[in-house]
Amino acid sequence: MALEGRAKRDALSVEFTQADLGTGKASAAFVRDRVCMVTAKGDKSCAATIMAVAFDMSDVPFRLMPNDGIVGLGLRNLSASPACNFFEQLLGDSTGLLPQFGMHFGRNGGELHIGGYDAASLAAPMQWFPVHSPQDGYWQVEILAVRVGSKTVFSCDGGCHGIIDSTASRLGLQDKMVPKLQAALTSSTQDGLCQGPALEFDLGAMSVKLGPEDYADEACMPDLGPLDFDERIFTFGESVLRQYFIAFDWKEKRIGFAPSSKTEPVEQITV
Repeated sequence: MALEGRAKRDALSVEFTQADLGTGKASAAFVRDRVCMVTAKGDKSCAATIMAVAFDMSDVPFRLMPNDGIVGLGLRNLSASPACNFFEQLLGDSTGLLPQFGMHFGRNGGELHIGGYDAASLAAPMQWFPVHSPQDGYWQVEILAVRVGSKTVFSCDGGCHGIIDSTASRLGLQDKMVPKLQAALTSSTQDGLCQGPALEFDLGAMSVKLGPEDYADEACMPDLGPLDFDERIFTFGESVLRQYFIAFDWKEKRIGFAPSSKTEPVEQITV
């Protein structure tokens, strides 16, 4: 039965911050929908979830965003309510679905696995790390130190965190930290190729390593995105996901990193 005239609906206003495009606001109304996924074997998993449909958005950053919407895969406390958390609702409505998902970005495309991950996508065994402060809602890990080449740029004695942000194409970090890291990442172009030191994030059992082809732009300049945070935070986005397959374990609250077996060969040289 159709409703005519005005109707009251729950709504919210949110602030969206992205290292690439800046900060903006959106106002949205809540709607209910049922989202289903079908496996290659024909098995179906569905989630009856609540979504926010925007009716007003600031030009920055939404006009420049390359997508029409966002499916949040963050932990529960990052959602407006438990019913708005897509993955939690998917687990609740499904039988036998492994409480994990994983992703990797290639140069020309990527992959997202729901209900586990494909071991064939890994070039080495998965290394798991506990989620730091899961009550905050972010998929984040503790960083012990940040090095450029063999030099420690940030010792992280006061704590550094790496947040997985699949929407960020640039490496984001606290705005106060940008000048120091930018100065350390001295790179140059030789014979049309970008050369520079390796950038390393020490996680303890392993390190996430990026070359100049990952952190520099087309002009071979460090492409860093400042973030207005009080904490020392780095965002692991496209630059990390191109080199690593990252898995997320919802039940155990842990994040797994493994070099991707599907990383395309890159011509740039790291020295």
